Amino acid sequence: MTEERHPLQDFQGSPFDLDGPPFKPGRAADHQVGVGYYAPWEEPFDGFAEHSRRCARALSETGVPVQLRSIDPGGQLALGEKYSEVARRMEPLLVNSVTQYAVQVYQLVAHAAGIQSIVTHGQRDPEAVRTINRLTALYTVWERQRVSEKIATPLNMAGQVWVACRDNAEMLIRCGVAEDKLRVVPLPFFPDDPLLQLDGRKRSRGVPRFYHIGKWEPRKEQHRILGAFLRAFKPGEARFWLKTSAYAPPMKGYPQSPDDSVHEWVTDPAVRENGWSIERVNKHVRIIREALSAERLRELHRIGDVYVTLSRGEGWDMPAFDAKLAGNLMVYTESGGPQDFAGDGDEAVVPIGTVPAHPMYGWEKEATYLDYYIDDAVDALQAAALSVRRGQRRRGMELGRFSAAAVGKLMRDNLEGMLDGPLASND
Repeated sequence: MTEERHPLQDFQGSPFDLDGPPFKPGRAADHQVGVGYYAPWEEPFDGFAEHSRRCARALSETGVPVQLRSIDPGGQLALGEKYSEVARRMEPLLVNSVTQYAVQVYQLVAHAAGIQSIVTHGQRDPEAVRTINRLTALYTVWERQRVSEKIATPLNMAGQVWVACRDNAEMLIRCGVAEDKLRVVPLPFFPDDPLLQLDGRKRSRGVPRFYHIGKWEPRKEQHRILGAFLRAFKPGEARFWLKTSAYAPPMKGYPQSPDDSVHEWVTDPAVRENGWSIERVNKHVRIIREALSAERLRELHRIGDVYVTLSRGEGWDMPAFDAKLAGNLMVYTESGGPQDFAGDGDEAVVPIGTVPAHPMYGWEKEATYLDYYIDDAVDALQAAALSVRRGQRRRGMELGRFSAAAVGKLMRDNLEGMLDGPLASND
C-alpha cells in the first residue's frame, strides 16, 4: 500500500521565505504537525507587526504548535542585533520546529502581487495548488472601501480570508470575495498588558487632554485632527499631544509636516477667531516626533483623557484600541476597526461618503476611503471634553471577545474548520 501523505507534507516553504527554517538543520523537530504562521513580525515600532505578534502568540497559547516565520525575503535578519529584543520575545515561536504544517496562515498588509504570489505557491500542478490553498488562511487588513478584481480573485483561491474588523469583511463581500470564506479575527490583548491597570485611575486636575499616535500621512488625517482641535477650543480650554513620525515621504495636496499643518490652520478664520497663534499652539499642542518606548507610550495613555482618530480608513487602529484598554474615551471616524471596539461614551464622526485615496499609497485607481465633515469632528471633540469635565471618562465597552484566550480559540476553531477535524496540540 502507498503511504498516505498529508497535502502539505512536501510544502514547508513560503514564496517569500528564502532563508530556510530558523532552527539548526539536523535537529529533530519539536512537533510532528503544527501551524505555519507567516507574518511581518519583525519591526518593533510598527503597529501591524505588533498585531501579527499578538495573533501568533494567542493561537500558540491555545496549545497548537505554531512556527512563526517571516513573510519578507530579508525577514530573518530580525534575528540579528537590530531587532534582538523583539526576537527574544518571540523566540519560542521562532525556534519551534514542525515536521509538517496541517494549515498555514499568511498575515499581511495585502496587495495584488503579494496575494497572487502566495496562492500560486510557485507550483505548476493546479491540483496541488488547490489542495494547498484549501488549507491556507490569508489574514489581511484593508484601509480603503474598495478593492479590484485583481485582489478579489486570488483571495477567493484561499481556504479562508481573515480580516480584523467587520467593515473590512463587508467591503470584501461587496467587491466579490465569497462570504463563506470570510472570518473576522480581531486584535487580541493579553491579561498581563500594563495598559489594563490604567482603567479607572484617578484623573489628575487640569483641562481635558486629547492625544493621537500615528505616522504622518493623509489616511490618518492628522491635519484634520489639528484643525478640528483648534476650531473646537480656545487656548487654555484643552491640551493636545500628537505623537507622530519625524519624517514623511513627499505628499502632494497634503501638508508635509505637523508644522506646515499648524501654519495653514492659523490662517483659518474660525481658528483665528478662537485666538490661536503659532505661539499659543506651541504652548498648548505638543508634537512628539521621536520614537517612544513602550513605557513612554503607556505614560501618554495615562496622561490622556480622550484618544482622537479621524482616519479615513483603518484595518484595526491599534493605538486607539490601546487607548480603550487604558480606559480612555475616544473620538473616532467609522473608518473600520474603531467602530468594533468603541465604547458607549465615545463620540462617532459619521461618514458622508467616500473620496479617492491619496495616490501615494499606490493602490488601484478605484480605491476610495471615507469622507466626513470637519464640523462634525469639532462637535465630537467638544462633546468629549464635556464628558471629561463631568467625570465621565470611561472605557464603556466589554473586552471579553478581544481577550487572547477568546481570539486564540476563534483562530483555532477557524483553522480546524478548514481541516474538518482537530489540530494537534503540543506534544
